[in-house]
Amino acid sequence: MATWWNSDTLLRLDRAVCTPSWVDIFNHARVLHLAPSDSDHVPHPECDGVVKEAWGTDVSGTPMFCVTKKVMHTRIHLNKWQEEVFKGRQLQMLGIRARLEELLSVFPSMSVQNEKKELTDKLQSLLCQEELFWKQR
Repeated sequence: MATWWNSDTLLRLDRAVCTPSWVDIFNHARVLHLAPSDSDHVPHPECDGVVKEAWGTDVSGTPMFCVTKKVMHTRIHLNKWQEEVFKGRQLQMLGIRARLEELLSVFPSMSVQNEKKELTDKLQSLLCQEELFWKQR
């Protein structure tokens, strides 16, 4: 269930509905409302493909078993994807910092200054992405 909110407004956008026969079959089902966050986060575009691929896994069994397995399979794939994407960003930042450190010992020519500026801008962009990730997390 999602809740949209800002400093002055709290509005529930989603509802859960079911029939009495559904409740008879799935009597342990519960609706949980997640705590609000400061983010109006939209997942990364690549995330959609990861979810579609993982959800498309063939599973046999009862309908609820299939849904449970697909959710579990999707969670595993999203965790792997997240690790690859965000670990890559960490490695990029380490590489940029190492190169900036090297440039400190080089004569500050115009090309070195330009490279420092490009690296600093790239590092700043990566740091902003990292900050946004942790804020959303």
